Amino acid sequence: MPIRARLALFASLLLLLSTVFLTAAAFYVAREIINDQINLRLSVIANDRQKLLLAYVSQQHERVALVASRTRLRQLLADYQSGTSQQEAMLTGTRKILLDALDSTEGFLTVSITDPDGIIVTSTDTSMLDRDVSDTGAFQNGREEAYFSPPFFDGLQWRSTVSAPATASDQTHLGVAIVAIKIDRMVVYMSDYQGLGKTGEVLVGIPDAQGQFGYLFPPRHDSQLQQGRLANDVAMKKAIEGTRDFFTAKDYRGSETLVASAPLGYRDWGMIAKIDTREALAPITRLANWLVAMGGLTLLIGLVFAYVVARRVARPIRELTRSANLMATGEVSSDSRAFQFANDEVGDLAMAFATMRTQLAQQHDRLTQQAMMDRRQRESVEQLTTELKSSLESEQRSRQNVEQLLQGIRTAVDTLATATQNLKSVAATQVRTIQNQLVGVTETGSTVAEVTAAAQQTSQHASQVEQSSREAASIGQTGRGSIEQAKEAMHGVQSQFEETVTHVLSLAQRAQEIGSIIAVVNDIAEQTNVLALNAAVEASRAGEAGRGFAVVATEVKRLAQQSKESAQEIHRILTKTIHATQTSIESAERGHGAITVASDVIDDAAATIDRLAAIINDAATNASRILASTAQQASAMTQIQQAMGGVEQSSNDAMQASQDCDRAVLDLDRLGQELKQLMGATKPAPIGATADAGVPIGEKEKPGNQPSKSATD
Repeated sequence: MPIRARLALFASLLLLLSTVFLTAAAFYVAREIINDQINLRLSVIANDRQKLLLAYVSQQHERVALVASRTRLRQLLADYQSGTSQQEAMLTGTRKILLDALDSTEGFLTVSITDPDGIIVTSTDTSMLDRDVSDTGAFQNGREEAYFSPPFFDGLQWRSTVSAPATASDQTHLGVAIVAIKIDRMVVYMSDYQGLGKTGEVLVGIPDAQGQFGYLFPPRHDSQLQQGRLANDVAMKKAIEGTRDFFTAKDYRGSETLVASAPLGYRDWGMIAKIDTREALAPITRLANWLVAMGGLTLLIGLVFAYVVARRVARPIRELTRSANLMATGEVSSDSRAFQFANDEVGDLAMAFATMRTQLAQQHDRLTQQAMMDRRQRESVEQLTTELKSSLESEQRSRQNVEQLLQGIRTAVDTLATATQNLKSVAATQVRTIQNQLVGVTETGSTVAEVTAAAQQTSQHASQVEQSSREAASIGQTGRGSIEQAKEAMHGVQSQFEETVTHVLSLAQRAQEIGSIIAVVNDIAEQTNVLALNAAVEASRAGEAGRGFAVVATEVKRLAQQSKESAQEIHRILTKTIHATQTSIESAERGHGAITVASDVIDDAAATIDRLAAIINDAATNASRILASTAQQASAMTQIQQAMGGVEQSSNDAMQASQDCDRAVLDLDRLGQELKQLMGATKPAPIGATADAGVPIGEKEKPGNQPSKSATD
């Protein structure tokens, strides 16, 4: 896989992991923030409903207790129970009091009084007289303290029963006051869904003796559940048990909801405020979709940017690799395409590599020219050697001729008496031949001298080639040192990058700690805001006396809002800082990957230079061998030159001998003439004797060419 593809893939994977991590982290943090906000909102709504309900129930308790504590009513009941008063008088007096209370108190439907045994003895509704209510919760719970019975719907309206004990001045139990009331305000409180969206609601649960429980009012989405028993409602069970919590649970519809549970504060009633998880986390869902879209777009942009950067980073490295491969195959000609990148470590490496390659190319050119000159000199030496061999063969043939001539002279001496004329001719021929041979030996000696000079020059060139090879090997070692320095520089840069990443990570950690502190400040501001809201509610209830406190609560709320806004502004700045820190970490990691790849390329270049140095060393060894061979050749040519000097000296000696022989032949010829004259004076010579004198030496053995007997004598 090309390095640019690997770099792009690495950067893409890193960007993908970063995007996924940041998206997941943002989703998680946003979900936690939304959960906290929902918890706060549900808790505030539940607290508000709790205060309203408790205030309403307490108000009804007070109203019914006020009716039961009327002095005239208690006196009439005490007289009736003690027997000092008749029932008619008691009914007349008590009904007047009860009707007055019914008319003067809004929301009362009927008012009844029981005796200590639970029998209604007086009532604004005469149909209820003498009814036994001893088994009802209103009577049983109202004997000791005021009691608000669970509401119910009578087909027309929502109503409830409130009871309170009626006691004499001596704390004697006289009975229970039971009042049926309309609870329209309570229904309005429980039907207020402001701030709860489309699925949120506040529910109040009441337990029964069997450990089950039902809802005080029908739920928002199912009006038939008021009388039902929902033992599997975990949220309401926790609220009835007195647990304050915020969690996720399934409601009566089977839908997953976010629930804030708390005890109502009245007997063992519980309250929950809930909202569907889907609706509550709808902003998170939209945020997740937006983050996924932005992450995909970021990934695409990052992929394109990573590919462009990787291609730009890998281009000089690819050119360096191509140049190194060409050098490995022996092609060291200059190529500047890989060396047009500067201002970074790769550019410095490329320039050093270019310098080394230029020097190697120049050295290669010098070696090539020197090799061509050596080849031409070898060809000249071979040609001269061939000519020398031809001259030596000619000289060998001449030597054989001389030997034959000497043999002929010996034969001629034996036949001196009869072959003086032939010897004279042969002596003249020998003189001319030796002169020609001497000329050839002289020319051969000159040629050998030139060949010797060429061999010495070849030896000098071979010595220069060897020196150039040694210089090339030294340059290769220098290039190796440059590569090592570049490698050390790259390692230094890599260490700096790692230290930078460590500092940036530490900065990101400090930013996260500041974010946690800001979250605490934001939470404190929210709680302060809630406290200010509650203080304002209490101040409004206090009326004129709480006006100053309301002003203080308003200022506290304004300060809490300013603290919240400041915390949000700090959080926004901190988010940008964390994002910039993360971007720096990503850039540093990409730079770290590029440096690692550049170090690998430097290692490959070092290996290539090592191989090139080995090749240059081999060339130096071969040049040394050529130098030794040329030295041997020059020594051999010197010996040949010395031998040719000996041959020339021998030829001069032979020439001198031939001249001496010629003089001797002349003397012999003269002597022969004198002998001939003497012989002629004594006896005329045969005709054939003179003719025999001109017979060539090579034909002396043929029949008819033998010297005559008279000549021999």
